[in-house]
Amino acid sequence: NVDELVYFINLENLEIIGSKITKIPDDLDKLTKLKKLVIRQNNSIISEIPSEIGELPLLENLEVNSNSFIGKIPEFSSSMTKMKNISILNNSKLTSPTIPTSIGNLVNLESLRLTNNKLTGSIPSSIGNLTKLKTLYLNNNLLTGEIPSSIGNLSLAIEIDLSGNKLTSLPTTIGNAANLEYLNLGDNELSGSIPNEIGNLYNLESLLLSVNKFSGGIPNLENLDSLSVLLLSGNMLTGAIPATIKNMANIQNIALNNNQLEGDIPEFPNTLTVFNLSNNPGLRGKTKESKLCLTFNGNPLPKIFTDLVILNTAIENNCDY
Repeated sequence: NVDELVYFINLENLEIIGSKITKIPDDLDKLTKLKKLVIRQNNSIISEIPSEIGELPLLENLEVNSNSFIGKIPEFSSSMTKMKNISILNNSKLTSPTIPTSIGNLVNLESLRLTNNKLTGSIPSSIGNLTKLKTLYLNNNLLTGEIPSSIGNLSLAIEIDLSGNKLTSLPTTIGNAANLEYLNLGDNELSGSIPNEIGNLYNLESLLLSVNKFSGGIPNLENLDSLSVLLLSGNMLTGAIPATIKNMANIQNIALNNNQLEGDIPEFPNTLTVFNLSNNPGLRGKTKESKLCLTFNGNPLPKIFTDLVILNTAIENNCDY
């Protein structure tokens, strides 16, 4: 009986999975020795996430996934210095879902995943207090406003995914997150120029910025020696494709389609396996090696691209220009 769990004051691990209970006990805070709490796939629960969770001083791992909770994500006390991992996913029935400012109290947090909760409001600047964070997933919500400049404090972060929101601005401080390997900001409303400081993320392997409102040119990314995936499609980027792109030694997947790029198509590295330049009517180029001419919706490309997997393109031979 879950209602009697409070009598187990020495309990360190509590998992409530696939049960038929309708409410978590309010006096959960009596379990002061609890280190791991899992509440998963309990579709009968129609109460709020217990606020007492935010008072458990020894809690290290919290998983609240795929439930029917209403209400909001609880506040977190500054006494929760042991917390390392939070996963609150797929709780789409929350009625007042925001990221609490008090999330910044969890100074030893290493992983924060708040995916698919229909979260609203802005990302609190206090997230920059989480300087030990390695993984940050806030994707597939309804978050708005600017990405806080304090995100640059996450110097140990390896993965950041804020995709699928309504965020409007990317700060230049993102270039301070020096350990990033994966950055996904796709499917937002980010505008302005792509910060040149992204070129300082020397460990970056995947940069996903597609389906935003970025304008201006493509920044110089030639120093990103580990980059293998570059997705910039569906923006309003202008100007030429940087010639330095040929120096990206490990690049395999490039998507620059559906922009307003123009000028000559430069030489690309032969590491490419997937490439998309379609719907950039101002691009132009011509094969030097032979009379064969390949086009991406009318944009001539070098002969090398016959060996690539080309997405959403119409290839025509023997074009005369």
